[in-house]
Amino acid sequence: MLLGGIGMFIGKHGDDIDDRALSEKIGKKDPAFRWRANITALASAGGTRHSGTGSRISTCYTLIVTEWDKGRRKENRIGV
Repeated sequence: MLLGGIGMFIGKHGDDIDDRALSEKIGKKDPAFRWRANITALASAGGTRHSGTGSRISTCYTLIVTEWDKGRRKENRIGV
């Protein structure tokens, strides 16, 4: 799901981002196992929503967009 979210992000915004900066932001935020735990928890909403992989990938994409936009001016944000 983490690779799917990163792939979706790069697929949609690959021309507008720097891969190195993206990898640094993702790496500084949390290790992969914490990303996975956060994504699973958010996608399933504590078991109250279905937990298909599609929603997890979309949730990961949203988290990556949020992380990318942190500290950027409004006109430089990707936003969802």
